Amino acid sequence: MTLASNHHFPRHTHDQFGIGVIAFGAHRSWSGIGDVSADPGDVIMVNPGEMHDGTPLEGAVRGWRMIYLDPACFSRDVSEECAGPVEIVRPVARDPLLARHFATLFACLTGPKPDRLAEEESLLRALMCLLRRHGMRRPATDGPCPTVAKAIRRLDSASESPVSLAELAALSGVNPLPTPPSLRARITNHSPRLPFSTPRAPGAATSGARAPTCPGRHTRGLRRSESPDPRLRSSTRRNSRSLSRCPGLI
Repeated sequence: MTLASNHHFPRHTHDQFGIGVIAFGAHRSWSGIGDVSADPGDVIMVNPGEMHDGTPLEGAVRGWRMIYLDPACFSRDVSEECAGPVEIVRPVARDPLLARHFATLFACLTGPKPDRLAEEESLLRALMCLLRRHGMRRPATDGPCPTVAKAIRRLDSASESPVSLAELAALSGVNPLPTPPSLRARITNHSPRLPFSTPRAPGAATSGARAPTCPGRHTRGLRRSESPDPRLRSSTRRNSRSLSRCPGLI
């Protein structure tokens, strides 16, 4: 809608989301954050059920263009961007980018030749700009993004087959290093055998088997004071050389 008036609007509410731009003149209104004023080019916004009023500055005529959106349609159009309640936090903003998106959308909606595709594209651009810059919302999901979720499903399905970090990175759409935080915890707790796991010895028992003792394993723990007497080691070496000269004894 397009409106030009010097009328004072008492406090009231709307059932729809409202977004508009001041075309000329100046406007003052009461809002949930206090008194605000809007000058030409400023974007004005209102939530469903939000109390506000409107007064022209110095009684002069002011003009503005406004678009009202049904809350159900609003939520449906932004469902991929956010979930749950959506709220506009600024009743007035000096935002040239959002004002341009609004002008494009308004022209599509009021043009002589309706273009459904252009209308939907312009509406989505305007709403995304509005929410990202002046809205309060929560993420569409509490879990990871879709690409990381795909990698997590790959881990969950890999009960026996090895999974490489390069494959997980490709599924997540990131470089192999560093690993995304949401995957790092899943990899740490992942039970299937990874490619770099130590293979089981052939014929080893599945349970109750003890690892073979490494030669010299128990001697490594001896303290220097517990090592054999050096004179005894020298005597042992001399005896070994003497025995080696007697082939019949060895």
